[in-house]
Amino acid sequence: MKPPFRLKPWYIGIFTAGRWVTTYPWINVPKDTDPYYYSWITSHESVHLAQQKDMGLYKWLWKYFTDRAFRLDQEAAGAAAEYWALIKATRIPSPDWVNRYAQEYANSSYFWCAKSVEEGEAVLNQKIKDLTPMAVCHKQAEPEIKAKKSRKKKASKE
Repeated sequence: MKPPFRLKPWYIGIFTAGRWVTTYPWINVPKDTDPYYYSWITSHESVHLAQQKDMGLYKWLWKYFTDRAFRLDQEAAGAAAEYWALIKATRIPSPDWVNRYAQEYANSSYFWCAKSVEEGEAVLNQKIKDLTPMAVCHKQAEPEIKAKKSRKKKASKE
């Protein structure tokens, strides 16, 4: 599969200087950035790729820019994936990592998606808790677990 990276087009860069921006099917990367080095940010943006694919890019964008709570939920899900990817890459997040993200949620960086730093911290901490490595492993194994149960059920009927 071809990597979904491309250099951020100028018309996106005008509003998002220095930031990674996902617009399905692309993860738009700032100039002079190696996306393979920043695997934790790639994890964050990959969550947005999946969200946009599931909902449809234009519907997702509309909701992202018009619904504060939706924007916070979507960004916190991406940040939770980033948090666990940082740990996997043995780059333990600093103790104030959640707080720094929450501060950005409560200002113009994320269009004030959190009403307060405290709200941002609460939502992000819950997303991190929900996305523990065991939860991720279970979620990835879920289709195989269901298939095994289905095979057992069929075998018992025969």
